[in-house]
Amino acid sequence: MMTKFFQFIDIFVTWQTIGWATKFYKIKESDTILDIGGYFGGFAVYAAKKVGPNGKVICFEPDPRNIAILEKRIRKLKLNNITLVKKALSNKVGKANLASNYSLSSIAGLSKSKKVFSVEISTLDREMRSLNIGKVDLLKMNIEGAELEAVDGATDALKNVKHIVIASHKRDGKATADLLKPILEKSGFKTKISCRFHKNLYGDKSEEIFRQ
Repeated sequence: MMTKFFQFIDIFVTWQTIGWATKFYKIKESDTILDIGGYFGGFAVYAAKKVGPNGKVICFEPDPRNIAILEKRIRKLKLNNITLVKKALSNKVGKANLASNYSLSSIAGLSKSKKVFSVEISTLDREMRSLNIGKVDLLKMNIEGAELEAVDGATDALKNVKHIVIASHKRDGKATADLLKPILEKSGFKTKISCRFHKNLYGDKSEEIFRQ
């Protein structure tokens, strides 16, 4: 059960995330969506309702405190088109320490929280094969600095992604959007860095979407 404070934060974070994540690509019925960094599930729920019964949402969330709320929300709303993966994404398989701070939880050392959990980590390449996911219409990622390793572990997966949006964070004083931009371009994406609430990196396999 969320306190009123966390209910307010959840509403705000969900509204904000929908704004930047769907700035260039609007989720459609029957789409396949990857929500990497699910938090309390606000965006996953929004996406699940948009894609409908013939679509699917794969939600990655490693923080046990967030997972507890996310699972209850999925059950309560009976959203059978959401698959919850209780792992963090990286460029290797194993375990990592996650500093738990709700929407700011991080395995990349960006959170100052003293509450630490040992969580499973995997690669997006491995998870997409395991889940038998083919094409992906939208990949949204907000994982507090771990996006560098997550993209490094998604070489094959990115070939099947049509549109991607990554929330940027600072690593060693550099914006991850700037570091990831050439990597996405090598994977065949046309890219654009845009600020909506914060700096974000957008990628699409066609330039047309950025001309709208």
